[in-house]
Amino acid sequence: MISYGYQEHITMFTSEEGKQFIRRIMAASEDKVRLVEFGWVAKEKCSLPLNVGDKVFCLNGSHEVTAIPETEDGFSFRTCKEFTIESGTKIPLVVEGIRLNFTRILDNSDTCEVESPIFKQMTAFLDEVGYNYSNNVIADIVSKAYSAKEKLREKFRKSEFWNEDLQALIVPDFKFTSEPNYDDVSTWINQIFRHSNISYPDSVLRIAKNAVNNHLYKNHVYLNDYDAYALEQGIGDYKYSHGAKVTKFLRGIFDGLNLGENNSDYERHFAMLADSASPKEHKRLLVISLNVMDFLTMSEGNSWKSCHNIRERGCYHGGCLSYALDEVTAILYTLPADTDISNGELWKIPKINRQLFMFGDSYVVESRLYPNCEALHIRKAHHEIVNKIYTKIMEKRFNPVKGSYERITQNIYDHVETCGLHYPDYNYNCYYITALISDDYKNEKLTIGHDVPDIVTGGINQHHDSMTTEGGSSGGNSVWFEDASHGYAITDSEEVEYFRGEVYHHEYCYWSDEEDCYIPDDIAIYIDDDYYSPEYVEENFVECSQCGEYVRKNRAVWCDDEPYCSSCADTYLTMCEECGEYVRQSDAEYVDDKCICPDCVETKTRVCTVCGERHFNQYFNADSTVCMDCAEEHIQYSLPESGVVVVHNRAELKKVIVSAHNNGLKWKNGEPANDGYTVDVMRRTLMNPRITALGIIIGETLMYAPEAEGLPIPDTFGEQIQFSELPVKTTENINA
Repeated sequence: MISYGYQEHITMFTSEEGKQFIRRIMAASEDKVRLVEFGWVAKEKCSLPLNVGDKVFCLNGSHEVTAIPETEDGFSFRTCKEFTIESGTKIPLVVEGIRLNFTRILDNSDTCEVESPIFKQMTAFLDEVGYNYSNNVIADIVSKAYSAKEKLREKFRKSEFWNEDLQALIVPDFKFTSEPNYDDVSTWINQIFRHSNISYPDSVLRIAKNAVNNHLYKNHVYLNDYDAYALEQGIGDYKYSHGAKVTKFLRGIFDGLNLGENNSDYERHFAMLADSASPKEHKRLLVISLNVMDFLTMSEGNSWKSCHNIRERGCYHGGCLSYALDEVTAILYTLPADTDISNGELWKIPKINRQLFMFGDSYVVESRLYPNCEALHIRKAHHEIVNKIYTKIMEKRFNPVKGSYERITQNIYDHVETCGLHYPDYNYNCYYITALISDDYKNEKLTIGHDVPDIVTGGINQHHDSMTTEGGSSGGNSVWFEDASHGYAITDSEEVEYFRGEVYHHEYCYWSDEEDCYIPDDIAIYIDDDYYSPEYVEENFVECSQCGEYVRKNRAVWCDDEPYCSSCADTYLTMCEECGEYVRQSDAEYVDDKCICPDCVETKTRVCTVCGERHFNQYFNADSTVCMDCAEEHIQYSLPESGVVVVHNRAELKKVIVSAHNNGLKWKNGEPANDGYTVDVMRRTLMNPRITALGIIIGETLMYAPEAEGLPIPDTFGEQIQFSELPVKTTENINA
């Protein structure tokens, strides 16, 4: 309740006889106000007492006397006049010279009391969040906040978007476009290749991924000549188009490889890929508000919060009123496009995005964007709509301040004065702050923020982490707090930090840059030079299955549903050159010089029954079990009865193995000459750059040496025999 019983709310009048009387608003119903005027006449100067119905002449005309109470020294008189106001009116109303800054007047026999909806909303909010306050102080804050924005309000009223009831500019059809998510595009590329039964060149997946990760400018692909050539060679009739859109580029590759064949999920997966690769148009309700309640709830987002959060006692929540009481700051925020504005309490709806804008006559400052200051496409959309509206209001052109963010921040710093308890994010270039300046700028300097009253005492509040120096907790404004972790008292409010509504000592908290708040030391988790809450870690991180270190979910490498950090992925995993999936190195196999996973080994390869080597299916004719090389092998090589045949590469190895197989020779362990495992081990040995040759020892049984030049034979394959004691024969002089 706001009492209007003070002298400044009383108008003095003088009657025709020179008698003084006063008038004030005394009563009202929902939509009618009774203006009552009364005065007095001294008995010794009044020959006839006044009667009801007599005329009393006032400065604004005559009124009938409605009551005559007798006083000790004379007679008082009272007149009244009723007038009607529109129910729910919130704008200042001038009636016969009296300015009414309220919506509804309540009946009271002694004084005039008015009920302000903002007053009710603010006190209800403070009750809800557990803050004590003084009614008179809150009434004064509401009045001062309204008056402070008067100049800015008069400007906003010139816009077609102004809504007097909401005290805000309301843009109902605000649209902006978001950038593609290329991390998701890479995920869907993998999905499409994984579900395809078509074989494709090993270079295709690499080029497709590289195009998304390394060869994009906006939404267009610009391959280098090497990748473009490799792609065209690998996909037959496919022709790369320089600067193609991502979706068209990838569709050409996938269709050229027939990846949709026998893949029922192909179109669905490609639709998801296209959605991720395409810019998206968003539609929101945009609000640019001067309402004090929007400032009090400026940090209540739909999935985020900031240091100005009153409900959770953010470390700068005392600064909300600092913005509300200055003359230049308006709060911009967005809500779902279908938001119903008729209830008049938009501040109760969690905000999607929020920024503050500070408006001067020729200079405008833009604050940090929440929740993500790096979302440049959102900031750009806010910047453009504000510029468009304000340029029209002011009837002059505003231009962005040019330069790096460091230079823009310095420009802002030179053009503003900071006052009050808010967090001055406009002073820090890390938040990508910008500003607008008019063509007729003339040394204007904005004062951002205002001294903030203590909501209990009415004095100046000195603490940005509280709204009152008296503590502010419900049930009594105590001057001490109990630390929620350690249990001891905190007697200095400047040492208090709030997390999830609980009180913690500043000394035992860590600041989180990403969460923009302090986190208690007993639950804070340290990852990559920053601290995080357990809830944030659970939502955004996973533990590496090998080393146990935390890694962001969108950066983790997954194999068999287990996450790996990049270091462990390099150590334990390799990428299958067929399907592009990661596989443990111990599970991977090399087939035809390609590293592939067990699934691809099983579905895309087979073992030759002649040479014992594993090849891809395309190296076999139809359902044959003999590889093409062995099928074409018609020469019977003669081998020495005993000795060593030295081989230097896979082709030479195959000659010896085929000849040994045709002669019925077996390894020392009894396996045939074409035993797949042994042949694969020898082939891998030859791939080692440190191994220059390999010896196949011919005798009653076969053995092999890892290297022919002077290395001993492994224990697992026979006795230690020096090569110098054995006759040596190379594949070049094997007799046909």
